[in-house]
Amino acid sequence: MIVLKVSLGIPVYNEEANVGEFLERLLKQKLKFVKLEEMIVIASGCTDRTVEIVKAYQRQDKRIKLIEQKTRQGKTAADNLFIKAAKTKILVLIGADTLPKKDCLENLVSPFKDPKIGVTGARMIPLNDRITTAGYFSHLWWSLFDRVASRYFRAGEIIAFRKVVKKIPLEIGSDEVFLTDAVLSQGYQPKYVRKAVAYNQGPKTIKDVVLMRRKHNWLTFQVLDWGLKTYYPKTMDGAYVFSLFLKEVNWLSPREAALAVMSAFLEVASRILALYDFHFSQKRYLIWPRGESTKRLLGPKKRKR
Repeated sequence: MIVLKVSLGIPVYNEEANVGEFLERLLKQKLKFVKLEEMIVIASGCTDRTVEIVKAYQRQDKRIKLIEQKTRQGKTAADNLFIKAAKTKILVLIGADTLPKKDCLENLVSPFKDPKIGVTGARMIPLNDRITTAGYFSHLWWSLFDRVASRYFRAGEIIAFRKVVKKIPLEIGSDEVFLTDAVLSQGYQPKYVRKAVAYNQGPKTIKDVVLMRRKHNWLTFQVLDWGLKTYYPKTMDGAYVFSLFLKEVNWLSPREAALAVMSAFLEVASRILALYDFHFSQKRYLIWPRGESTKRLLGPKKRKR
């Protein structure tokens, strides 16, 4: 039986509200063909109890390792520390603000039994209430993302990849786009794994929706300008995403139609602001501004109804 050894990289910044339950879920993953060798937490300039909580879990399980950065240097710097420290040939980058299902890691990594597969991505499901504009936006966006990734690969919040990349340039902020391109340019194939499910908390306010989408769009514009060899993220194809958007929405429901139109406006506005930032302003998103409303997770069973 083929057993795939894997290292997890977990960049964190002030995640005391989530990191405990997150590590609990990792330790309880149901694994058959996958062996979790190590979980490397990179704590970047944390000022809350994140490091204290991680150290408590370290005492319970030796697979948990901690790398501390005195100052916050950005996700790419943390990624590079993980890639350098990881001992296995298959790596997973995952945020502590996600809640992976028990079979997420098994499903995400199992495709690597095929030597042609070089990178995989998981499916994210938001925990937000659809009744609000911000909550509806999160569900709509991740549903569209799922549609796109099922046909044209995009890794999203969780990415697994072969350790064929030594480092990510520090001027790159969109790590999953760069890593996908770097792996595919070496002849490997991608696979989006819908069965590898994790939950996350989308923005709860319109302000945080715009902040999140503005920075993500800026980061993608930046990596595209930097230059990719073989990969283009199809989520940036506005015409294609709009065609999926028209099919996704129940236009016979006045309420849903109104929320959908507002969501489309927010995405267009965010892209315009990101283009302005990229070409004209001095704003940079290599060290991401936090959307605080995304940092208080409730698991599916605990979610208020």
